[in-house]
Amino acid sequence: MSLVATAAVAMLFRFSVDLHRTRLILNDEQINLASQGATLWAIDTLNTNWKNKNPNKLTDIIPIHSKTDEVNGIEIESAIYDMQSSFNLNNLATKDSQTSFLKLLSIVDPELGQEKATQISLALQDWISASDKSQHFDADYAGQHPPYRAPHHLMASVTELRLVNGITPTLYNKLLPFVTALSANTKININNAPAEVICSLNPSLTLTAAKEIVRERKTTPFVSEQKFLDLDIIKNTNSNYADKITVTSNFFLLKTMLSSGQQHLILYTLLRRNTKDNKSTLSTLWQTKGTM
Repeated sequence: MSLVATAAVAMLFRFSVDLHRTRLILNDEQINLASQGATLWAIDTLNTNWKNKNPNKLTDIIPIHSKTDEVNGIEIESAIYDMQSSFNLNNLATKDSQTSFLKLLSIVDPELGQEKATQISLALQDWISASDKSQHFDADYAGQHPPYRAPHHLMASVTELRLVNGITPTLYNKLLPFVTALSANTKININNAPAEVICSLNPSLTLTAAKEIVRERKTTPFVSEQKFLDLDIIKNTNSNYADKITVTSNFFLLKTMLSSGQQHLILYTLLRRNTKDNKSTLSTLWQTKGTM
């Protein structure tokens, strides 16, 4: 009788564990399906914004928040962010972008020094370049534990920055709020970029002036690039901003938070808006759970 009772308890316990595991798997599937609804919401929202664009108004007022919704017991909340408000590390193939990155480094870490900053900029250029490869950097990466190679192509994720020669954990964390890695050469959206990124547009533009621009756009957003160029602060810097700035973006990050009982999930989706003949289509570039 004791053996039968012990076996029965063991079977019941195993059944309980299997039942709980199955419940978690089903909840996870439901959460994944619900998250796709959030992606469709973002696509529809961004397409509608483009369809209703007005030359006297902003096309996208970022961030765009969805209302908190509940579907089949799953709580969903989403927000759309502008990825062109950050400095695109994959732009570093151009000389102007190298100058901008050096300025950004001097802002986030004033004690870094010009020589060290230049070395980091060159290492980043080498990391994304398919042609200009440096044996110096390759040797450094080969000497790491474990060793690795520079990919010599565009960054797929901003987290690759942590592997680049000269990037310490401290510097990485300082840069992270202001940088991104997008698959095309992009301009800075001057309506959404933080003061540090705006400041990087020109070596002579001060952080104080950039903060003043951020304060001014809160009441008077830049509905066109010319409105930005007409600012006295910008006129006095004597620089060509035309190839660096935009007031409409093509890359957006959708952050979706889902909760079901004790299960929680954060889903990140990178969207690209393609426009042709005054029409907009959205494509999903990547989607990841928990981290970017």
